[in-house]
Amino acid sequence: MADPLRLVLTTFPQHWDGNGTLTLNVVLLPAVDPMLGSLIGTSSPSFAKGKPKFTVVVDAGLGALPSSTGANVISLTPTISQQATPDTTFTLLQSAVTANGTTLGAPPALSIGRIRKALPPSYLAAGGNPPDGNLTTSDDEFGCAIRGAGPTPIVSPPIKTVTWGQVISYALRQPILAMKLGLLYQLSVTLPAANAHALAAGGYVFAALATTDKWAVAAASNAGSIRTHAGRIPPLTATARALFASIEFPIDGSGGTPDDSSFEVADVYSDGFAKMVHCAQPDNSAAAVGDGKLPPGSDLGIEIGWDDEQVVQWQ
Repeated sequence: MADPLRLVLTTFPQHWDGNGTLTLNVVLLPAVDPMLGSLIGTSSPSFAKGKPKFTVVVDAGLGALPSSTGANVISLTPTISQQATPDTTFTLLQSAVTANGTTLGAPPALSIGRIRKALPPSYLAAGGNPPDGNLTTSDDEFGCAIRGAGPTPIVSPPIKTVTWGQVISYALRQPILAMKLGLLYQLSVTLPAANAHALAAGGYVFAALATTDKWAVAAASNAGSIRTHAGRIPPLTATARALFASIEFPIDGSGGTPDDSSFEVADVYSDGFAKMVHCAQPDNSAAAVGDGKLPPGSDLGIEIGWDDEQVVQWQ
């Protein structure tokens, strides 16, 4: 059965000013070609031609998973900080991608093996856990794998096909471009005076399409076409602070019940700071495989890393 998904909305809280105002980044990701045809159903605009209308939902309290309805829910009309020009920008982006002969389409299927991360000695010295053999491994094992790998044939001719998903993933690394494409919106909302302390015990916040939005109207008769995710908010006080959502939670129970570690990780990283930073300076020319004998031919600089185990779990 074909997946009905056409659009994903994810909300990333950025800042709380201490006086009731939340600043959010909202990412919209089309699951189909952003330029061709109706995004949802048969008569809604394509992603590139859409002009989304948003409602920001604050779900006060952390006693339950995020919901779009209920006594603790506050719906607010946000202020949008920028205007997107997706139609024009997607056309320019398409031209830039295809100018050198690259084709936008479905690339050949590639076989990708399991990925594990070698934990460097500097991470272990900083207090990191030893490799588990599943997601993480040791420098020695990584070195053995490198030395034991046979030659890999070069694909000829080189693959000249990319998907819109790949193009969008690169665009998201450039915030200004992502905003122009309508992939990233910066929103802000202020809690009404009657609900000024709604997040004193924490809660969830998410941006959804307003009921009058053309995609939302089309989605009403196309179940599963839109998936919306919320960011978890820690307890907030009158002190301004940064916010960060390392885990996204599907609303209205659509993704099932998250495991307990999801809540723990979301709370630990809610300030946006790494928890275990480490660094080292390579002292031999083959430090990556752990058995180099020659000193570096030049200064290799300082290698810096953070939260290696958690980072590989997020991949």
